[in-house]
Amino acid sequence: MDQWRGGKRCSIDNGLQYVSIAAYLGIDFLGLKAKHNLLQRIASSATSYTIMITAEQCIKRHVEEGRPNSPLAFTSFPSGHTATAFTGAELLRIEYGGGIGIAAYTFATGVAFMRIFNDRHWLNDVLTGAGIGILSAKIGQWLLPAETRLFRLDKAKRNMSVTPTYSPADNHFGMAMSVDF
Repeated sequence: MDQWRGGKRCSIDNGLQYVSIAAYLGIDFLGLKAKHNLLQRIASSATSYTIMITAEQCIKRHVEEGRPNSPLAFTSFPSGHTATAFTGAELLRIEYGGGIGIAAYTFATGVAFMRIFNDRHWLNDVLTGAGIGILSAKIGQWLLPAETRLFRLDKAKRNMSVTPTYSPADNHFGMAMSVDF
């Protein structure tokens, strides 16, 4: 792979993995009609990502496959970046349909390609990560009706606040959210 990239790496995949989930939660603000309200999408994405992270981390800890660029790092299988990207892509496809889904899957495939291109993962890592992401999103959507009933997410009026956060110590941005049920 080194001969393709001339020894250089591109870290765009680190941010690109989150494009689909950001779009899933906020694209309706651009005028697209979502199937579910914001609280339902938050619940669905939280459930989907909890399932995805749990599955990905459990497998990663038990398989302990070496990374192509560092045989001493045994966290290659499966690709968490790819799983993250494909979870968001499948949520977008389910929520908004084929056109948006194709765009989301294109971004997710780009993340998978970049993980291989940057010599961080093997092909089997990204294929498994994609499968975990898609399956996690499907399970999250399957559980949504029960969550909607349990937490009464279909009620129109809710108090909600979102606050951006920044940690200067490690130069990370984040978001804090509060919702009254």
